[in-house]
Amino acid sequence: MTINHQSIYDLIIESGYQNKNATHIFEIKHNNEKCRRYYHHTKSLFDKITLLEVEALSYLKKQDRILDIGAGAGRISMYLQIKRHNVTALDKSKPICKVLTRRGIKKVINVDIFKYFPRRKYDVVLFVGVYSIFDKKKENITKFLGYVKEKILNKDGKLIFILADANSGKTEIMKRRFIFKNKIGPWFESIYPSAKDIIKLAKENNLSIEEFKKNNSGQYFLISKRSPKSC
Repeated sequence: MTINHQSIYDLIIESGYQNKNATHIFEIKHNNEKCRRYYHHTKSLFDKITLLEVEALSYLKKQDRILDIGAGAGRISMYLQIKRHNVTALDKSKPICKVLTRRGIKKVINVDIFKYFPRRKYDVVLFVGVYSIFDKKKENITKFLGYVKEKILNKDGKLIFILADANSGKTEIMKRRFIFKNKIGPWFESIYPSAKDIIKLAKENNLSIEEFKKNNSGQYFLISKRSPKSC
């Protein structure tokens, strides 16, 4: 089987579910900088929640219907489910969705977000660190914002981004790859949108900014809502 980005990530999640002490390597580089290599316990993909994420999620209400896009190993969905929130985990990977179900997440949907047409729209959409959905084009951010606003969110719905700025603080294209159990994934590129650009594009798509916060490590959350004129 050819090892592509998704298949090696699936392998990390599947193996990590069985043995959370397993480790994987994440490499990242941009421009002409030297490649940066990080060693991670796979357990962190399942249950590590940052203080900034906790603060962003504290704005959720118990009555909210929440969609967690690109749920991965389910760390955000499980955190919210334990706190008795009504959360649905969405991921396009079938193997990952099987892990989510085995973990005990009650609502799991296996579909590409751009092919998802919910019968009932959501009060909140969460978008936590899913950079690959944007590929390498800034216009894909606009495509995502428009699709979520029109097809996924109800008229009073909120979109919560939890992302991280590149070191430069500007929107950049990053090259990344995973290494796990002597399997080396291919380099893949995706855009890392800066907080400044996300705010600008949100406003251009008639989404007002309700809350914004950035920590010292560059991680930020942004809570946006449909502007009255777009409803």
